[in-house]
Amino acid sequence: MSTFNTLKKKLYDEEECVLVDLVLESADQGLPLTQSVLHETANSIIKGHDRESYIPVGHGWVSWFLDQHHDEIQAHWSCPLDTQRAQALNPEVVQKWFKLVKERVVLAGIRPEDIYGMDKSGFPPSDQGTQSVLGRRGTKTQHKQGSANRENFTVLVTVCTVGTTVKPGVIFKGKNFQKAWCHDNVSNAV
Repeated sequence: MSTFNTLKKKLYDEEECVLVDLVLESADQGLPLTQSVLHETANSIIKGHDRESYIPVGHGWVSWFLDQHHDEIQAHWSCPLDTQRAQALNPEVVQKWFKLVKERVVLAGIRPEDIYGMDKSGFPPSDQGTQSVLGRRGTKTQHKQGSANRENFTVLVTVCTVGTTVKPGVIFKGKNFQKAWCHDNVSNAV
């Protein structure tokens, strides 16, 4: 039965392997093939070796192909990925990143407990623009027009690769330090 089914196949085993590799490589690069592109690619391969007696694969061929190679590939719903992020995440860039980490961190003997990551976030002060105002009964929010030039403060959070943290740093714009800024400092920020 398997010999009979092999004779009915329109693609050779080697050609199917090439298609599986194409599907995997395209997906790894953030450019996954659609089922219609896989269908067209299979037909192009068949056309290449059976020009005279070309008969395209049927409509159910892609489902059959996915079933045959279910241990390597499957259908997914795609999620959009920003082009700039996708271009930054390619095998060459990733390889260069790990080479750089190896040269500058591993071979240099930097210990994990000496590696920190930092991020910042901006927040508006809680008392900025909030006042008791009068408005229509039944409305949940009463907007008040005012200057759009509002100051933010910045919080710096630092985490070590071993899980320890440094006290968060808070940056206010101002010429003088006000002691009131330190009241209710639950995170012991500096």
